[in-house]
Amino acid sequence: MPPPRHPFTFNPRSAWPAIALAVVLLVANWPLVSGRECPPFDAYSQFGVYHHVVGAFARAGRWMTWNPWSNAGSPDYADPQFGAYSPLILVTAFLANGAEVGFRVYWLLEWYLGGLGMILLGRHLGIPRWGCFAVATGYAFSGWYTGHAEHTVATYAFSGLPWTIWRADVAMRHRRFRDAAQAGALLGLSALGGYPGVVVCNAGFTALWTFGRAVTGRRDLIPALARWMSVMSIITMFFGMVAAATYVPFFVDAGLLYYRQDLLEKHGKKPPRDWAELTAMAKEIMEAERPSNGKLQGFVWQGRAYEGLTCNSIEWVASFGGGSIVEPGGKISINNPQAAAAITLAKSWIGTISPEGVLNYAEEDARGVFQSGNAIYVGAFQGDRIVKIPAKK
Repeated sequence: MPPPRHPFTFNPRSAWPAIALAVVLLVANWPLVSGRECPPFDAYSQFGVYHHVVGAFARAGRWMTWNPWSNAGSPDYADPQFGAYSPLILVTAFLANGAEVGFRVYWLLEWYLGGLGMILLGRHLGIPRWGCFAVATGYAFSGWYTGHAEHTVATYAFSGLPWTIWRADVAMRHRRFRDAAQAGALLGLSALGGYPGVVVCNAGFTALWTFGRAVTGRRDLIPALARWMSVMSIITMFFGMVAAATYVPFFVDAGLLYYRQDLLEKHGKKPPRDWAELTAMAKEIMEAERPSNGKLQGFVWQGRAYEGLTCNSIEWVASFGGGSIVEPGGKISINNPQAAAAITLAKSWIGTISPEGVLNYAEEDARGVFQSGNAIYVGAFQGDRIVKIPAKK
């Protein structure tokens, strides 16, 4: 089999499917292109805002590692939906200079790239140009794109699928490290601004496609499976290298402690270093402030019988040196004095610095109490949305 052309070789005479697809996409979305209509729903109120925030940091010459404008300060670089490290988002947001039209350009561009990737995949598979145009148009106007048009993170990730499969298939057919590395890098790029669930599906589709390429019509299955495993290993490695900056902290989903800075400063306190300090501070400040705010609580957290309480309990026990309930070797270690001390302290909060109703709190319940200004501390998780509270005068 002859080696493939360079993947990005451009032939103007054969580019008509890509040009025609761009024209069709622009005409179909002319109200959006011309400014007669604005992006709807989540595209306007959520993802357009994310695009603007990332652009503000880019124009200041900084990565958006910490967003001070929302959630009482938040490590939003760890949320793939912000796209803080996506080259496509960074470039379009930077060039937009704060204008809303920049988000429209980005939106249509990532949509178009999905169809363009399908054209390239089709040409690689030997499909005639008219067939590539037909398939690409069907892909770009499939229910996924039209049904998720407002959810740009979903379409962003989906647009990376044909590009990833294209390079992965070349890697399987021609056994070249470079092509597998390109597939992994493209999958990683689709993850930097895409919805994680779609990225996982893309990885699964890529694995199934290359597995089918390895085993279909072959008698020498062992060498074919070995090649498939090597290609997928390279794809996984380069995916990790590209996506790690966002996805490592995203999957950690660390627990966070938010606090009322105004109240701590008023009473000459610094953020607590351990649970004992938190307990003492919360009790002291709450007693001093209760005459002016009878609803004030010292510490609110997730106490309902669900995963939030499980995560909190593990934090308490681990911070007391009580182990991890079940150790790596399989030994159950929860029955120890340190773990008992942690749970006993947490129990003592209920009815003192925490309301009795905390036993039915989930994330939003605890957030609501804190955001209304009626709690000094709140335990939250990295994905929780907490809006900054202005100091009360």
